[in-house]
Amino acid sequence: MVYNTMVEPNLKEPELKESYGCTLPTDIVAKIFEPGEIALLSEIAFELAGFKKGGVKAIKN
Repeated sequence: MVYNTMVEPNLKEPELKESYGCTLPTDIVAKIFEPGEIALLSEIAFELAGFKKGGVKAIKN
């Protein structure tokens, strides 16, 4: 979740992943953030996407 939603820093930047010695693209998340930070960032991303506080709302046409 964090890897796909983070804007700054750009976790998909090849130079950043290379500088941390990442083998898999998503390895950068654990190298930069603490476990508690990852959980908090994921929770914020879910809230911004509308998946918290009452769930997803259906849209009627």
